[in-house]
Amino acid sequence: RVKLQNVKADIRLANGKLEVSPHSANLYGGTLSGSVTADANGNRIGIKEAAQNVAVGALLRDAAQKDVLEGRGNLALDVQTAGGTVTALKKALAGSARVEMKDGAIKGINLAESVRNAKSLLGKQRQADATQKTDFSEAGASFKIANGVARNDDLKVASPFMRIGGVGHLDIGNNTIDYLAKATLAATAKGQ
Repeated sequence: RVKLQNVKADIRLANGKLEVSPHSANLYGGTLSGSVTADANGNRIGIKEAAQNVAVGALLRDAAQKDVLEGRGNLALDVQTAGGTVTALKKALAGSARVEMKDGAIKGINLAESVRNAKSLLGKQRQADATQKTDFSEAGASFKIANGVARNDDLKVASPFMRIGGVGHLDIGNNTIDYLAKATLAATAKGQ
């Protein structure tokens, strides 16, 4: 479901090894470039990708049917794995990833409004509201991946209202997440 335009790629296939390198494309208003290798001798896969200035919300809507972010961002991915099954491939994943966004929003909740209205919200359950959003000026995180576990210790989200930091890991091989995020109200927001 992901839409690419102006796709260019050098493709080589020999002795059980496929190389798509280099390749490039336009991706949701930005660019994508990198290389992909797949080697049947040992079931090895390698991916190096760089996405620049991509409309993240549109990409997530098409790729994952999730409408949770808006804004433009950059992604760097350098991963490799080997294995005979999807589970083995996930558990052997290794490499690194980095994501950065500027001037975006998290959809479904307006945290600034929620804090301002905290007294009226006490004791009440609220559903996520797709029309609400929490704006941020920047967001970023890097991941070191080993044995199918992506570890992050530098989550950073900044907005005029708050700062969010986080640490933890995503166990891709076992489909689990262990992550702690901490939000701090910005000094300018405390008086509101």
